[in-house]
Amino acid sequence: MKQHSMPHGPDAPSSSVAGPSPGTRLLLQALLLLLLTLPCLGAAAEVRGTLAQPVLPAAAAGAETSPSATVSPENGQDAPAVGADGLSASDRLLLFDELAKTHLALDQPGEAVADLNASLALAPKAETFSQLAKAYQALGENALAAAQYQQALALREDPQDLADLGYCLLSLGRREEAVAAWDKALALQPERLRLWEDAGYAYMALSRNALAIARFKSAIDNQPLYPVESQEQAKETRQTLYRLRQEVSKLDTNLTVTGYLSYYTSRAGQLDAPGGQAGLYQPSISGVEVNWAPPIIGQRDDRVFQLVGRVNWTLKRQSLEFDPDTTQAAFGVRYKPFKSQNMFFGVERLVKIGALAENNWLLRAQGSWADGYDYKPESDNWNFSYLYLEAARFVETPARFMFNGEARQGWTFKAANNLLVTPHVVVNGRLWTPDASQLSIWEAGLGLSVKYLFNQTQYTTPRSYAEIVAQYKGGLLFNRRSNQSVDGLYITTILHF
Repeated sequence: MKQHSMPHGPDAPSSSVAGPSPGTRLLLQALLLLLLTLPCLGAAAEVRGTLAQPVLPAAAAGAETSPSATVSPENGQDAPAVGADGLSASDRLLLFDELAKTHLALDQPGEAVADLNASLALAPKAETFSQLAKAYQALGENALAAAQYQQALALREDPQDLADLGYCLLSLGRREEAVAAWDKALALQPERLRLWEDAGYAYMALSRNALAIARFKSAIDNQPLYPVESQEQAKETRQTLYRLRQEVSKLDTNLTVTGYLSYYTSRAGQLDAPGGQAGLYQPSISGVEVNWAPPIIGQRDDRVFQLVGRVNWTLKRQSLEFDPDTTQAAFGVRYKPFKSQNMFFGVERLVKIGALAENNWLLRAQGSWADGYDYKPESDNWNFSYLYLEAARFVETPARFMFNGEARQGWTFKAANNLLVTPHVVVNGRLWTPDASQLSIWEAGLGLSVKYLFNQTQYTTPRSYAEIVAQYKGGLLFNRRSNQSVDGLYITTILHF
């Protein structure tokens, strides 16, 4: 789950009890306590200590009590059992329950725990176990809270207790049990909106992607139930639904195909290097790349394993003519080991096709960071920042290292629905070591990206796009003693499915 912070709405653990204000409740309790205990005030040293005494039949309350004292003169029935303080069991339960509710409302969970345990000693009720669980939650004792919720649920099924139990178990790292509790809660009460989301993220963390997708889709289907009482709530709901559609798109996409074609006028893109060195990484690169994430191991909680295949070539300078000598094939694997960082490590086998290509092993590390790369449906324009870094090692002769990086800073405008225009400044550099062909370069310039997003469904965001990137850059081939300055136009078209 980037690490997603689970939203806690109506389904989050509850820690307070609705009813009169704490001050009013405390006053009522004081009056009730006075009325009920007035006959035995002299015998009660402490309220809780007195009330916690065991309930005794009236006949056992003292040697001076006669057997007839347990019979009501009005109906001849046994009188209610009373304790040494003169309170009946029902009166004691009432007092403990009211005291517990007041302590919870006053954010005094420790005192509430004592009251609720005393109440349970008199009568084990599901509601009391539930309240005790909430008090333990407020104290951060989630293991004890989970045990009390389970006691309550053994007496009766309740969707709120099941939801709260799930959050307790999740905090203890027991995701499997948490989602089992949430599934039961949702079966009893399907309209629990946030619980569908949280169950989806929990299943995603368990790498059970099909179940995660099903939960996210159910949350999307519940759209009519989300609050829209104000424009702000309506906007928040749309943003939530778009986020859920992004999650479905990510989990439900295993195969991607990207084609790109580049036209260039700069000498920096010339094929003046042997062995495919230029053909692989020059700005004039064109090609087709296919990535496939296998089932089970391909996507595991935002950690991605891919099989990769690609064919690259270049066009001749200032031309759309294909140069067959530059054709290079490669296949291999890539792995993204970190959940929150977009970093891939890979191994590829280069296969020579054209005269300037090569057979070699390639080790690659690639990473990127972006702000504003994703589509923002609720905004007309937004900041765009992008950084890409790569390090590569060609293992076999000619062995060499390559370091490549590019940064863009711009502003994205939504020209129409799903049509984005991003003017930007760009800086890029590429270092070869050793640099036998003297192709190490740095460049800077201005650019414009026009991107159209498509291929979305009710449950997914756009998973395909067509983009044209035009950049005019100037720079230096800094390892050369002469003819260092380069400048020119680069136009790249990209089609991604």
